[in-house]
Amino acid sequence: MYEKIIISRKNGYSLVSVMVASLILGIGIVSLMRIFTVNPFVNATTDRLSQATNYAQDKIEELRALGYNSLVDTINEGYTTETDSIGHIVRRYNLSVNTISTVQVDVRCYWQALPIGGGDTVRLITLVSSHD
Repeated sequence: MYEKIIISRKNGYSLVSVMVASLILGIGIVSLMRIFTVNPFVNATTDRLSQATNYAQDKIEELRALGYNSLVDTINEGYTTETDSIGHIVRRYNLSVNTISTVQVDVRCYWQALPIGGGDTVRLITLVSSHD
C-alpha cells in the first residue's frame, strides 16, 4: 500500500570536478606569474633599444646637417671614425666615400648585457649626396 519514495539530491561537486577546476586554475596562475617575471626584462630591453635608436638618429641628423662637402673634408683630414657614450650606450660612427658623389654614414649604438637584460646593437646607415 504504501510505496516508498526515495528522493535523492546530489548537492556539491564531485572530487574529479574539483581536481579538474584546480588544475585549470593552477595553469592559469602559473601563466600569469610567467608574464609578470618576464615583464622587467622586456621593459629594460625595449628601453635600451629606444634610447640607442634615438642616440643613433641624433648622430645621423648631426652629420647630415654638415652636408656633403664638410663630410668629404672631414674624411680627407682622416677623421672617419669616432666613439662616444651616454650612460650604458656606446655610439660609434664611421664615414666613408661610397661613390663619387655619396658619403655613407654608418652609426652603431650598442650596450653590454646587464643583470636584467641582454646586450644588443642598433645600426643606422644613411647616404649623403652632393645633390642634397
